[in-house]
Order: sequence, then structure tokens, then C-alpha cells
Amino acid sequence: MATLLVVSSHQAYCTALRRCLRAAGYRVRTSASAKGAWRYLLAQGDASAMVCLDQASIGADSLDLLRQIKNHPRLAIVPVIIRMALGIPSDIVRDYVHSGADYCFSKACDHDVLLAMLASMPNFSPGASSPFLHWPGLLQLEQAQFSFRTLVQAQTTAYFIAQLCAKPNNAVLGLSELMINAIEHGNLGITYQQKKCLLQHGKWDAEIKKRLQAAEFKDKQVRVIVHRAAQTSPAMIVVEVHDEGHGFKWEDYLRFAPERSTDPNGRGIALAKMLSFTHLSYRGCGNIAVAQLMAARA
Repeated sequence: MATLLVVSSHQAYCTALRRCLRAAGYRVRTSASAKGAWRYLLAQGDASAMVCLDQASIGADSLDLLRQIKNHPRLAIVPVIIRMALGIPSDIVRDYVHSGADYCFSKACDHDVLLAMLASMPNFSPGASSPFLHWPGLLQLEQAQFSFRTLVQAQTTAYFIAQLCAKPNNAVLGLSELMINAIEHGNLGITYQQKKCLLQHGKWDAEIKKRLQAAEFKDKQVRVIVHRAAQTSPAMIVVEVHDEGHGFKWEDYLRFAPERSTDPNGRGIALAKMLSFTHLSYRGCGNIAVAQLMAARA
């Protein structure tokens, strides 16, 4: 079973995460500092199959540690995921992605999201060159359709589709953003201001769970259609994300807006467009997102 090294100075978070991960069958090591984690990694060689850095508690030290890992000849292949603080500026997120972070997730996400991500990467190990699966024949896929309703299902779907793309680490960031938006803002009807308030009061996760069980929302599904546009050069993967909501003014969210810079939400779509997609547009009332990504070579 895989080992995870959790690096966080937040003792309560470490304790809760360690309990959750061990219950799921993972071996867990913890370090309260980036320096301690680096010493452990050097001493253990490739023993840690994955590193989870809590940027929310150790700050800029997490970026320094990420760069040390990714620039080390033996440790560079170890997957590193980052738990980001709420309201972090987009340029800092970009620094983590460009420095080699395999995935970034928000402090607002609960442990189920992390478990879903780990479950979708069953072969992550020091000897693996990527946290993504490599199934024979997957790159020959021409078209597929998915339906889901929960955040966990959205995350595993995003990881699967990202494997079709030339840059899966970047792709999964944007695909996750579109799919989570389809659930929370589309199917569950949570507005921008409502999400801002929920995040600020630590109630976002509880509200998602409550609405997923409510009669008004429990039967709503997100539908994702994927197809390969092989006739283009280079070949592209086109992903359509359909939700059952009333849409939104998507034009306002394709750019980074100064008036939202201090909010804990509202930058995900612009960041996804910049880092993940060659093109992003919306159809209908804004309840259909259409993203294009460069396809991996078969």
C-alpha cells in the first residue's frame, strides 16, 4: 500500500487527515515543516509514494520544497499535491503548477475529494513516471459520455479524461474546475455570493452535502461528452460539460477581475482557461461549457 507524506504545521488537520487516510488503507507520515519533510525524503530515498503539501499552513516554504523535490534527480518522479489557502492569488497558483505540482486543491475541499483523487491514481509509486493511469488502448478512444452528481465522481471523471490530453497535470486542473462548477453552481444552485459566504464561514462542504440530499436537487446529473477532433492539427480533445442549472454570466469569469481579487472564490474559470485549455466557451444560457485541449499522441 502506498505511503503519503503530509507536510503541515496545522496539527488538527494532520490528525484528521491521518485518521481518514489510514482508514482508507494508506500508510501516512507527517512533518510539521518543509525542512523536516526534506530531511525525511532524503533519508527515505523513494519510499514516499506521494507528498501532500499544506500551503495553507506552511506558506511559501511549500513552494520551495516542491521545487527541491522536482529538481532532485531521484525524487522528481514523486507526485506532489498542494492544499491551497482560501483566496490565494492566481499568480501564486500558477507558480505551483509551473514548478511541477501534480494537483492543487482548495482548503475548502473535504477529505473525500482527496480520497477520490488518490483512488483515481491506484498505481502512483516512486517508480511511476506519472500519477495517471496508462491503460492500453485508451488513447484510441474516439468518444465517451459520463454522468455524475457528486464532487468525488467529478474528480475521478476529470482524472480519467485528463489521460487523453497532452498535458494531463494541467488538464485535470481545468476539467475539475468546470465539473465542480457544474455541480455547485449549476445543479445545486449555489450563487457566487452564497459560496463566498459559505467558504468564509467554513460551511461550504456541509452545504454541498445537504443540497445533494435535498429533493429539489438529488436527481440532477452533470453530463460530460468527450470526443477526439482528429481532423485538426494538432489533434484536440473536446470536452462538453452539461449541467441542469439556469446558467450564469460566464463572460465575467473568463478574466481575472480586480474586484474579486480578495474573495475566496471566483478565479477558477479564468485560471483554468489560462493553464488548461486552448479554448473555452459556453453555450445555451451558460449551462454548457465547451473546452478544447491538445490530445496526447497515440
